[in-house]
Amino acid sequence: MYDPGHTFVNDNRKACPVYDHVERKWRHMNFFQHECYLYAKVPRIKQPDGSVLTVEVPWSRPGSGFTFMMEAYCMAITASGMSLPKVGKLVGLDSRVIGRMINYAVECGLKKNPLRKSGN
Repeated sequence: MYDPGHTFVNDNRKACPVYDHVERKWRHMNFFQHECYLYAKVPRIKQPDGSVLTVEVPWSRPGSGFTFMMEAYCMAITASGMSLPKVGKLVGLDSRVIGRMINYAVECGLKKNPLRKSGN
């Protein structure tokens, strides 16, 4: 945990003091056949306007309950041609969860590189 005097820089480049901590859990890649989880007490900071913001962690996207490695693993298996239900069974997740991971990645990719109409 961080000392009470510790600060983090917010999106506006302002130093904000630690307000408290919140316990979070992320699903990680399986360790052999065993499910693996990552637990952490994540600091929350007090913004200059009085609002409280949870600090982002480097191993997961905001709001996700999975590590980047878990999401990448699920997408890589799917990209190899395995069906969503089979991927879900392999990693112990519902196929709809795998589908949401893929949809999120596709949406992010399309924001960076939108599809263009080809002119014939």
